[in-house]
Amino acid sequence: MVEIAVRAVEEDLTALAVDTSTWRWTLTWLEAKPVIELDDGTVIRFNPVDDSATITQPSTAVDDDDEEWI
Repeated sequence: MVEIAVRAVEEDLTALAVDTSTWRWTLTWLEAKPVIELDDGTVIRFNPVDDSATITQPSTAVDDDDEEWI
């Protein structure tokens, strides 16, 4: 399941023509579950109960001017 999520993220970045030649994935374990993070901040977490993976994209910074429309 995690392999599918990693492939999906990499395919999305390829489609966007983002230069990821220097980016790397980092695998860590949190509470006996794999957490995979890409250098841009994308995080993939595996849920063994559901046998699913959740992809969390990095948030973009919001400057003060952007908040005025809210």
